[in-house]
Amino acid sequence: LFILGALSYTAPEILESGEYSIQSDIYSFGSTLLDMTTCDILSDDETLQLRICARHDTNTLSQTLQNLQKTHKTIATLIGQMMIPDRQKRLTEVDLRRDDYIIESMHNIDSDQMKYPSERDKKWARDGLAKNEKFEYYLNYLKQHRNAESRIEHALQLCNQSKSIDLSILANSFQKDVIPIVEHFISNSIIIDGTLELLDKIIHNDVIITTQVVTFVARMIPIFENDEHLTGKIIGILINFATKNAKLVINAHINSNLIQVMTKHANNADVSAKCCTLVWLMAKDSI
Repeated sequence: LFILGALSYTAPEILESGEYSIQSDIYSFGSTLLDMTTCDILSDDETLQLRICARHDTNTLSQTLQNLQKTHKTIATLIGQMMIPDRQKRLTEVDLRRDDYIIESMHNIDSDQMKYPSERDKKWARDGLAKNEKFEYYLNYLKQHRNAESRIEHALQLCNQSKSIDLSILANSFQKDVIPIVEHFISNSIIIDGTLELLDKIIHNDVIITTQVVTFVARMIPIFENDEHLTGKIIGILINFATKNAKLVINAHINSNLIQVMTKHANNADVSAKCCTLVWLMAKDSI
């Protein structure tokens, strides 16, 4: 028996008898959906083991699907029907195409909202022809692909290239949407660089700075203390924060991190000067 593809995604009947049908593809599709939807509650090894066990006994899926149903009830039921070991009882291709969840998902994939930015979009952004609604589109794109690291990098780049930005929309979205997404990739220097650029647009205007935003930026100091470029940007933004509201920066408790940065970058005049300025602003407010 010669099988193309990963064994853990292969339907039981193929392994047992070599018989292949559309039902076999449905099982494999169900395995893929299982991976996609359980990534937050299972490790890779656990998901692999679950797929292997599910070939012999549907009951092995039950506990995982029960947990999944708390947030994804519809798809949990669908996966259970797609991964039944007995292909005669498994969901058919016709039923799958008629399933409301699948129909809605396919509709979303075809919509402009879900499309990856095209070359025309990229050129449009590069040429500075961005309009406000297009900026919102990129923010929405960022939210839609919150788990795709490379797409987040690209979305942030396009957001920053937009020339006409409603700062109130950006400020509201930054705290509510951007921070929770970026926090998952806080060690990615490209994503953080793009995020800091967006933030820089906010703080140079009369937008209220919150504790959450200051704390978010302060967390980056020890992570990027070896990166002179990002360290300079981070300290520069904290200086702008301190100019507007030094107490917020003081409450972020960054003194020990600042000392470490100053020691590490003692030969970098720009970083050292920024650190000294920030220390002075905080000390001035404390007097």
